[in-house]
Amino acid sequence: MIRDLRVQQSAENEIQSAGSGEGGVAQNEIKIMTSDGINKADWDIIQNYAARIAAAICNDQEGVSIDLTERLLKSLSQLEAKYGRLPSIVATEADYTHDQASRVKLLEEAFLLATEREDTSNQALSASSLAETFLEEMPDLHAAQRWLDALGEALGEKWDDSEYKEFNRLVVQFESLRQKVVQS
Repeated sequence: MIRDLRVQQSAENEIQSAGSGEGGVAQNEIKIMTSDGINKADWDIIQNYAARIAAAICNDQEGVSIDLTERLLKSLSQLEAKYGRLPSIVATEADYTHDQASRVKLLEEAFLLATEREDTSNQALSASSLAETFLEEMPDLHAAQRWLDALGEALGEKWDDSEYKEFNRLVVQFESLRQKVVQS
């Protein structure tokens, strides 16, 4: 869910930077939603499910959340049949996978797929999710450092404010975890 919101924000930032003036692209002409080429109309379905799942969770509607998650996963399978195995699809599947080991494998696969495509946006999102996983859910300093490094490399010189804040938040968490380990 968090990934979907970051993907949407990243896409909005790209649209704004494209501009609508001379030589730019008008906002209504942009047809691609994800950095790996999924059509906006197709990805909007996934975002709609993600928003509805988040609302169901906030309203303690577990049954509704489970049903919507199943529908989202089915829609991701349909997108994969249409577009192939893309980083956005694999990483979003990971977001809705409860088994931590499976989630990590999917995120690592998404990162590798993004690397093969030179898709730095999906590299950054996958690396961020992996760093967060190894800092918050499955504490592992070595793995967290690896994914923070990958995140910093994927961000390169084109950081936006939200990515910069997320990177800094993760670095602070890493340092906090590292200090706890040193003090033990």
